[in-house]
Amino acid sequence: MSGQLWLALVDTADMVGFTLTFSVNITLLGLIRTRGKNLGTYKYLMAFFSCFSMFYAIVESMLKPIMHIENTTFFLISRKRFAVSTRVGKINSAFYCACFATSFALSAVHFVYRYFAACKPHLLRYFTVPRLFLWPLGCSVPVTAWASVSYFLYPDTEYTELAVTYVLVLRPSKSHVFSNVLKTHYEGIKKENVSYIAYVYYYYENGERRVYIQNLLGCFVHYFVMSTTFVVVFYCGFSTWWIIREHRGVSDRTRQLHRQLFKALVLQVRVTIYYVAALVSPRPARIR
Repeated sequence: MSGQLWLALVDTADMVGFTLTFSVNITLLGLIRTRGKNLGTYKYLMAFFSCFSMFYAIVESMLKPIMHIENTTFFLISRKRFAVSTRVGKINSAFYCACFATSFALSAVHFVYRYFAACKPHLLRYFTVPRLFLWPLGCSVPVTAWASVSYFLYPDTEYTELAVTYVLVLRPSKSHVFSNVLKTHYEGIKKENVSYIAYVYYYYENGERRVYIQNLLGCFVHYFVMSTTFVVVFYCGFSTWWIIREHRGVSDRTRQLHRQLFKALVLQVRVTIYYVAALVSPRPARIR
């Protein structure tokens, strides 16, 4: 698939996703306001998630990120809407990474709430005011870690500057060959119109392959944050599903309400994950 076609698909998905995100979440906020009196504090979580989804859609539309894999380097390339400095562009890219991590953290909090409501209702006190506000504070820890790693552990170096403009083709037994990744794969996008975060797993120096420890440490932090949130989601999700399926100590109406809210949560999270995955799926280039 050509780079221009890939960009067209990503931009189309962004436009469709932006429209659907605002349409669905504005409708949901309206329903929460008019019919959410019996949802307790859960309506605040739903409203916050909806507002964040719309904010994330705006960030996505502004930065129009491109994920690209070339040889040993993974690029997060953000397209600039305005003329900004390299540092501001880097901050923008790290902020996008923070939004990406927030989507997973908020999904985990939603599943924790449904787990408490269905399996351990006595723990719902941790979702009452003022304890409710501790959850966003807790989410800020992994989100800040993700964004900080993206900014500080993947600095712009001479090697990455060379890589983003002329991607190194690794041939240890031959001379190194370079090709312009933007010109080759994304014709029309100029270096001055993008900012990037480059994940360089290893590189060659004086003909020897060297592992980029700093970047691998950042990848470990990313992996830890993502795997932890997914473990929480799957554990709470499965436990909630099992309890709703087996529990006989509540009325049919209560069980049905739990079932409907759980299905709505699963659908909301699946749509979010699929949408994000479609937009950030990297376009691999052939290793030559």
